[in-house]
Amino acid sequence: MVGIMKKNNYVELLRFIFCVLIFLHHCGHVTYGSVAFIPSGGLIADAYFMLTGYFLFRHIEKKFYSGDTTDASCISRGYEAGYAIKYTLKKIARLYPFIAFGTIIIYLLELAVVFHNGEFAITEITIRLREFLVEMTLLPLTGLLQQGEISLICYRNSPMWYMSALLLTLPVFMYLAIRKKNLFKYYLVWFVPPILQAWMVVRFGGVLPWTQFAGILNSGLIRCFSSLCMGGMVYYGAEFLAKRYEASAKNKTFIRILATVGELALLGFFLFMVIKGVSGMDEVFPLYLIAASFMFTFSGITFTGGLGGEKFFGFLGRLSLPIYCIHWGVYRWVSIAFRFSTMNYWIPIGAAFACSVIVSVVLMLLSDKLIFKKKA
Repeated sequence: MVGIMKKNNYVELLRFIFCVLIFLHHCGHVTYGSVAFIPSGGLIADAYFMLTGYFLFRHIEKKFYSGDTTDASCISRGYEAGYAIKYTLKKIARLYPFIAFGTIIIYLLELAVVFHNGEFAITEITIRLREFLVEMTLLPLTGLLQQGEISLICYRNSPMWYMSALLLTLPVFMYLAIRKKNLFKYYLVWFVPPILQAWMVVRFGGVLPWTQFAGILNSGLIRCFSSLCMGGMVYYGAEFLAKRYEASAKNKTFIRILATVGELALLGFFLFMVIKGVSGMDEVFPLYLIAASFMFTFSGITFTGGLGGEKFFGFLGRLSLPIYCIHWGVYRWVSIAFRFSTMNYWIPIGAAFACSVIVSVVLMLLSDKLIFKKKA
């Protein structure tokens, strides 16, 4: 039955694979100023949003609509709003040591470049300090750093737009999903994503922009809201598949085989389009491929749910987010070290990824021991 499995090792493996793909995607930005590898790697961020949305809806169902609590209207709105904020901050807090480290090393690099070029000036340092404070508080998507058309590199720790979008969107989204569960379940999770995606294609030329504004609303926030809705689509779609599977009396093994083939085929097609590259309206289709694949995965009816090695794959899944938070800064440091090297280009990429893994493991151990020490 959907939601019974506490840990799905296949999903943890996917987290890590997605992390590697987005790492390669970002390498091109640092080195060439354009997308040289995995041109549509930005779609991975939306897949991560979907996973967050799935677990959010599963949490809401368990917390507010199970057992004795069958109607969230019996709980005060103030409680729900506060709970949504706490839920978001708790998620961000677990990753903040890595977010802070990744941002700090980038600004140290910026400072080193300023001194090396002899451009030291109070004005320059003041600007850097303001930008540093905005990024450390995860507020870039508020527009505090907006200056016309912003390129990716203008945000020093660029991948953290994802965390900024979650911080600003998730509390509001969760509050609405609690208060209007049936509205989300039967309508919004199915109709809001295609409407928002079509609008973004018309307004921004695709569904991947995150630095552009429509009035006061950032495109990254729109992406986040849309993909969180798709996470709800995944949850309720998986629930439907699980119930239909349980109700079937015959051919359950054949159904599992068919579902597994469909799950992996959809994932493979999604990865193919991400690696090959898509643009404009074509960016929408892969989102529904991965959403459909996730539906099979979380329904619990495919063989991938039986993947063993819980400790190993659990570690990979947990490692993926710290790597995501720090890899941009680590790669920029390493790319400078190899800039004048005659070595093959893949050597600095491999070195940067190895450094990201090592640093992530060290930071994970330190945060577990010093910051999030388990209570006895």
